[in-house]
Amino acid sequence: MHSSDRQKVTEWASGGSLASFLSDRRHRRGVPEDLAAFILRQLWAAVERLHEHRVAYRDIKVKAFYRCLTVV
Repeated sequence: MHSSDRQKVTEWASGGSLASFLSDRRHRRGVPEDLAAFILRQLWAAVERLHEHRVAYRDIKVKAFYRCLTVV
């Protein structure tokens, strides 16, 4: 590996992308309000955490977020 090569290392997210979850047949009419509120709170907390560490994340979209099915 050369010093100019870049690697991306992420945690394993066994739940797939948030986009695939939301586009699933079971959610054709949307997700329940309490689930939507939970997802939004989690996304907000994640972005807030990045900002606390002076990281600007400019690619916020459902395809960029992944779900973990286990409790960490």
